[in-house]
Amino acid sequence: MSQCYIANEDKLINRVSVVSFTPDGCERGKRICEIFDCMNIECQHSHKPESLKAWTEEAFKNSDAIIFVCAMGIAVRSIAPHIVKKTTDPAVIVMDDMGRNIISVLSGHIGGANNLTNILASRLGANPVITTSSDVHGRIAIDSWAVKNNLVITDMAGAKAVAAEIVAGRPVGFYCDGEIQGKVPEELILISPKEALDSCNNKIKWCLIVSDRLITHNSQELQNYNILQLIPRCNVLGMGCKKDKAYEDIRAAIDEQLDILILEAFSLWLQLMSKRMKRVCLKQLIILRFRLAFILQMSLKM
Repeated sequence: MSQCYIANEDKLINRVSVVSFTPDGCERGKRICEIFDCMNIECQHSHKPESLKAWTEEAFKNSDAIIFVCAMGIAVRSIAPHIVKKTTDPAVIVMDDMGRNIISVLSGHIGGANNLTNILASRLGANPVITTSSDVHGRIAIDSWAVKNNLVITDMAGAKAVAAEIVAGRPVGFYCDGEIQGKVPEELILISPKEALDSCNNKIKWCLIVSDRLITHNSQELQNYNILQLIPRCNVLGMGCKKDKAYEDIRAAIDEQLDILILEAFSLWLQLMSKRMKRVCLKQLIILRFRLAFILQMSLKM
């Protein structure tokens, strides 16, 4: 049986990029990097880069978090061309060059900007500015909670609907098919598998199901229910193969095992067991992983 951990672990941020433009801003940028150095997080500070456009593009590609020590307008104009979606964009934070206010701008939940804003504000004695609805209402943010518990969100539109229910103070059903360790957020009501279906048609509008098993939403039984599945990444796929093994054979082998175990591809951590396979088949296997996940995710939305 898989395990569902209800924990409070922060999203892992490995690399931070900081930019500043004034002498005061430069001092604040250096102080920020000192804080991250103490946390064993790589931090690179650029003061008055030759091209802010090029710097921002590079930071978006290679950083988990970006901090602008400047006016909000400069940051917004710089990041606008690079924003794609909340599931992949890095955390973006703005701090004025006197260090009075620290503002979470982008990817507050999944990217960890809100949490990072609070950490920096407490270390620097600044005022944290967070505007996401769940936070200002003092309620759980389902996307941030999922990230902290290493859960994959299968449907961001569904996550948005669940968040709206929570902010409105309406109950959301919660079922986990594994062991629960820790405290379940008070906004979620623990229910049984049968109640997960009965409740979603009656007193509860939305239900969360935490499971690494495949739930097919295009089945007749489930198509009328508002169910958001969160998938724990708790299974490891190990594979070895001969040199130049055909992509089709690899896909067929994984497909077969997923079908037998009724497992979601999102629940897999892909592990390469052979150095030869890592050199020869790495690109194909990574593509395979995302193709499988995409196919199963789409079936959940139907």
